[in-house]
Amino acid sequence: MRKALKRARRTLRTYRDSFGNIVRGSRESLERLAQPEVSDEPRAEADPVPPPLPVVAESFDEKDVEEERTCCQRHFGTDALLGSWFLAAASLLFALYGLALVIESWNSDDATWVTFAWGNLASGVMFMVGSFYFVSVSYPETMDRCAREALTVDVDTLSFVEKHFTFNDMLLATWSFELGCIPYLVVAAAYLAEGGHRNTILGALLLSATLVGMACLYVWVRSAMPHEMQKNGGNGSSEFFEIFIEPCCGDSAFLRRHLGTDLQAGGWLFFGPTAVAAALALALVCVFPGSLDAWIGFVQMVLLAVGAGLLLRSMYPGAREEAPLLG
Repeated sequence: MRKALKRARRTLRTYRDSFGNIVRGSRESLERLAQPEVSDEPRAEADPVPPPLPVVAESFDEKDVEEERTCCQRHFGTDALLGSWFLAAASLLFALYGLALVIESWNSDDATWVTFAWGNLASGVMFMVGSFYFVSVSYPETMDRCAREALTVDVDTLSFVEKHFTFNDMLLATWSFELGCIPYLVVAAAYLAEGGHRNTILGALLLSATLVGMACLYVWVRSAMPHEMQKNGGNGSSEFFEIFIEPCCGDSAFLRRHLGTDLQAGGWLFFGPTAVAAALALALVCVFPGSLDAWIGFVQMVLLAVGAGLLLRSMYPGAREEAPLLG
């Protein structure tokens, strides 16, 4: 019995030792698994800490500046647009000056003075209408659309009024300027009818200047008619050069470059007189520096001359699209 007990104790001790070794081995294995693996190879550097998110600015000044620049380029970014806005400013000043004259002469008994005041107002309004038509047609997409329509339309299907007066905004703009000269024919007639040496001279000068101006503007008007725009393979009519320039000066390459189309010739015939008028207005300011009328006339003519010059520049093929005054 005692021997059996001893054998049982030895057996239990053997099982206990074996079980203890298993437990210790399992614990060591778990500890090894919990520890990071150590390698002889160099460890890759940890990913850098991501930069902090940008702080949202409370002000949108940069965005506003960008939108302002885009808006400026949109409405003033070409020679044609900038020139049209100069014409609009000059015409608005012209109309306001005419309105002031009408108010001043409201109770006047001088028929010539009243006619002069109303003539200035009517002419200023017509020039203002024409200027805004120029602004409308000077946007690049509108200009392309008008040119495409003029070059593809079958002119035989157009009525007389459409063909010669209302086909596109360019035609309406030039006709508005042309009709804006008619009130001065009435004013000239009023001066001539009143008689007297001074009034006769003023009436004759005004009549002559108005007729010459209308003849020059008509070259521009005619160049905007669709059947004229289709001539010379779509480059536009060149009747002014063929009738007036080529017989006198021959087929000069220089003159053909600047007066080769009626559109360019009309632009020069509009810019030239306005530039001369601006110089004369400057002379009047120098002679009568205290005259408000002289200063108003000078500012108006300078705006008109600059606008006409920019429009003329935009008519040259190959001229850069950006307006020079905007860089």
